[in-house]
Amino acid sequence: MHDVVTEYFQPNAADTAAGITGGFGTTTNIINGGAECGWDSPHANKRGQFYEEFLTYFSITDTDSNLDCDGESGFPQGSAGALPSYFTWDWTWGNDQKCQIVTW
Repeated sequence: MHDVVTEYFQPNAADTAAGITGGFGTTTNIINGGAECGWDSPHANKRGQFYEEFLTYFSITDTDSNLDCDGESGFPQGSAGALPSYFTWDWTWGNDQKCQIVTW
């Protein structure tokens, strides 16, 4: 979910075919999957409304149009989300103690 929120997750062709766009609705898909995604779930819709209210309250602009996950199925085989990765400390001198992504 971190990768979706930080936009590190970029949907590939398999994701796009499954309707996965990487927006706020995809975070619901990660948490609840088929229980709320792939159909017109009132819970997923309400969560999107709360998200919009939160953004408005804090005067944050977001162009994300995927606030629910109605059109998303589960993450398919070959999804960009299946890329094994983790964050580790970047020990390079003078890097201001930043993390780096490691994939394999």
